Amino acid sequence: MPTFGNVSALKEDDIVSFKHHGFLPISKKPKFPFLYRVRSDLTWPDVIAQWREPKPPKIGKYTISLFRLLLNISLVRSLGTPPREQKPKGYWKDRTNRKNFFIKMAEEIQMDPLQPTNWIHVLPTQITSRKVNQRILLSLNGSTHSNN
Repeated sequence: MPTFGNVSALKEDDIVSFKHHGFLPISKKPKFPFLYRVRSDLTWPDVIAQWREPKPPKIGKYTISLFRLLLNISLVRSLGTPPREQKPKGYWKDRTNRKNFFIKMAEEIQMDPLQPTNWIHVLPTQITSRKVNQRILLSLNGSTHSNN
């Protein structure tokens, strides 16, 4: 049996255990590995039967590697967001602009904007998906407006 560190006495089909000092951060290879012992109690089919594939770390409900996450973030930042029409300051304070927005939205979803019961089924996400500032929704929520 090979002694500690005596690699020359190993045969081709020997199964060995080794020790190490953690793993390298990028390659995940063992740091400073060294021969611990020859495992005469194991055969290669035993090793294969006991092998468990390492699982990538989970983030929330989704499994993602840190590299892939950082790559996606950098791609999104490099592409940027598509330019959108910037309304002038104070645009949404004008009641006519707000009214026109909701009339146009009602036309897009094919409903009569003058029927109050129709607006019960409109979700806030349907409004915000049209790139409307959240503060406008908050200012309109709960306030009473007459039909003009």
